[in-house]
Order: sequence, then C-alpha cells, then structure tokens
Amino acid sequence: MNWNDLKYFLAVARAGSLSGAAEALETTASTASRRIDALEAAIKTRLFVRLPGGYHLTDEGARLLPKAEAVEAASLHVAGGANALRGASGEVRLATAENLAVHLIAPALPQFRKQYPNLTLELITEVRRVDMGRFEADVALRLTRPQKGRVRIRRLGHMACAVYGRSSRKGRPFVTWPADNSNLPAARYIASQHLPIAYRANSLVVHQAGAASGVANAILPCFMGDADQRLVRIGEPIAEVGQDIWLVINEDLAGSARVRAVADFLETVVTGSAGLQAKTGLNRND
Repeated sequence: MNWNDLKYFLAVARAGSLSGAAEALETTASTASRRIDALEAAIKTRLFVRLPGGYHLTDEGARLLPKAEAVEAASLHVAGGANALRGASGEVRLATAENLAVHLIAPALPQFRKQYPNLTLELITEVRRVDMGRFEADVALRLTRPQKGRVRIRRLGHMACAVYGRSSRKGRPFVTWPADNSNLPAARYIASQHLPIAYRANSLVVHQAGAASGVANAILPCFMGDADQRLVRIGEPIAEVGQDIWLVINEDLAGSARVRAVADFLETVVTGSAGLQAKTGLNRND
C-alpha cells in the first residue's frame, strides 16, 4: 500500500465527503476518490459506504481510523523534530583530523549551509587532543575511540588505507611520520616492514603531495588516494593501518538541537562517502 493514501482516508473520514477532504488537502475531489479506491484495493477492504449524503465509515474503516491517526501523529512528530534541527542556530566547535576536514567535511559544507543556514561550524584540526570535558569542542570526528570522559560515541565507518604512488612501480622509498607521531598505524607499519624512508612529515597533505611528485610512496586513506588522479594504488588496503571513524559528542550537549544537527550532518557525510566502509554502533562513556 501507499502510506500517503492514509492522509486521504483521514481527510474523508473527518470531512464526511470527497469535496470536504479535497478542500482540506488542497486537491480535487477526483484525486481524493482515486486515492481512497487505491487504498481499499491495496488492503482489500471496504472502508467507506458511499451514500448520497456523504461517505460513512464501515466497521473496518472505523477500526483503521485510530491506527491511521497514530501514523499521522508519528509523522508529525518526526517532521517537527526535523524542523527543529533545520531551525537550529548558533556555533558548534568540531574537532577532527585534518584529512577528514579537508577531504570529507569541507566539500560537504555547501549542503550543510543550505540545510542549516543559521549554524556556524568552527573546525579545529590541531594535532593535540582537545578536552571535550572542558568544552574545547562540542563534537569530534576521531580515528581512535575515546576511552574515558562523559561523551556519547557512535562508530560511523571504517577508513581503509593503502600504498599510493605516482606509478605502480614498487621499490620507491616512503614518506613517513616524525618521531612524535610514531604511534600512528601507518608509521608503525612502515617501521615494522623496515621500508626505506625518503623523508618525514607531520601532515598527511604533505605525504600526498610527495607521492604525487614521484619522490616517494605514501600510505594514504583510500578516500584520499583513490580520488587523486595523480596517484595509483599499489596493492590492496593494509588491514593493520585501517582505522574506524568515531563520532564523539559531549554528554552535556547531546540534547542540543545545534549539536544534533551537526552530528546528523557528519553521519550523512561519512556513511555517504564512496571511499569509506559504513559501520554503525552506539556507545556511551561515563
């Protein structure tokens, strides 16, 4: 059945006539008649008795009425929630990794502005970890799962990584991370494989540029490397380097419309990216 036909059923039941329903729905009586006929055919049940004085509910129609009203109420509740998010205003501080900000979030900002014109995002891409308990950020998109703090956590997807270079020729040295970032999965993998090093840089954008220049190969997220026409992927994604993407929300702000709007936007961006594997899961740290 077409669930949209229920609103025609409700309109006719309340007005008692096709003309009254048509006026309420700003349509024509013939359209209302067709939709009622379609609904009755779909559920194989006669809902109205057609009389010269108007439309009257059958016993089956009377039993359907409260159920249809419940569907209507749920629909209005959802619509009201969506409208509340669209009307959210203010500023939201979003902490995330530079590569996620540049390659995932920034390209989607025009859609964000269209959907939430009264919201302003403040993007924080510092290397240091912000303290959400001290409200240094309202929302975070992270590549490691927080282990403590009053935050709500949702796993949005998985970021696969692979080796990329100017060509598929192997044997080139690698660009890797400085000693301060030696705990990163890509840095650990390069060290464990005893791969030759061309240079070190603490920016993934610099890694990408080096690979594109041909001076070195680099381990990059697949959503970055696959989209760069200057690069080719060398081999399959490296399981040891891939990372989950976590949405982190300050527990004290979880009910805020502006924060919920940004969280919904981030979930849409991550789960809609062709270069990421969608995962879902809701967790909470206290």
